[in-house]
Amino acid sequence: DSTGKKLYFQPGTLPNSNAKFLNVIPASFTLQPGESRVLEVILSLPEGQDRQVTNSMLFVTQVSEKDVVPNKEKKMAAGAIFRVEMGIHIYNEPPQLITKNIVIEDAQCQNGVPAKAAPGDSVSQKLTVASALIGNIGERVTTGNVRFELTNKKTLEEWKSEAVEFNTLPGDHFFVNRVLPNTLAKGSYAMITVVDFGADQSLKVAESEIEIQ
Repeated sequence: DSTGKKLYFQPGTLPNSNAKFLNVIPASFTLQPGESRVLEVILSLPEGQDRQVTNSMLFVTQVSEKDVVPNKEKKMAAGAIFRVEMGIHIYNEPPQLITKNIVIEDAQCQNGVPAKAAPGDSVSQKLTVASALIGNIGERVTTGNVRFELTNKKTLEEWKSEAVEFNTLPGDHFFVNRVLPNTLAKGSYAMITVVDFGADQSLKVAESEIEIQ
C-alpha cells in the first residue's frame, strides 16, 4: 500500500493479476540434501490480455512435516516442525509498453513522529521525517530512488540525505520517508525532493518550504 506494507489477495481477484494464467512444472518436488531443482514457470495469457503490466506472487513452500521418533522408552515422540516459504514476484511487461513516468505528488515534513520505543524505555522518542508522495503514472515497472536536500533559510546550512530506493508498478502511489537528524537546528528550511528513475529519464524535482520544530 502507500505506506510500504505488503498486501496479499486471493489469486485472480485483482484486475492486474495474472495468477490464474500461471502454470508451474513440477507443482511439487522433493529435494535431497545438497540438491537443487529448476522449476518451469509458464505464463499463458489469453488473446487481448497482453495490454498492460500484470503481476502475481509465486510462493515456494516447504510442506510441514512432523518427525516422529522413538524415545528411550521406545515410545513415539514428536519432533520439531520446520517450514520455509519464499515469495517470488512474477510480472509480465508487454514489449509495446514504453512509457516511464514518475511524479512527485506531495513533499512535506512531519514533526513529532513517534519512534518505536526500545524495550525498557518509558518515553517514546519523537522524530522529524521528510516525506514525499510518489506516483507511477507511466506504463512500465519502474525503479529509482528519492533523496532530500535541505537548506536552512537563515544560516544557509545544507544537509543532503542518502537515496531511498523504490520499485513500483504502474498506478502505484506510495510514500517515501527519511528520518532527519536531530542535529538540524530548528527553523525554516527550503527542501528539494529529487527523484531519479533512470539515466534515460529527466530528474523530477520539487521544492517546498518546511519548518523543523
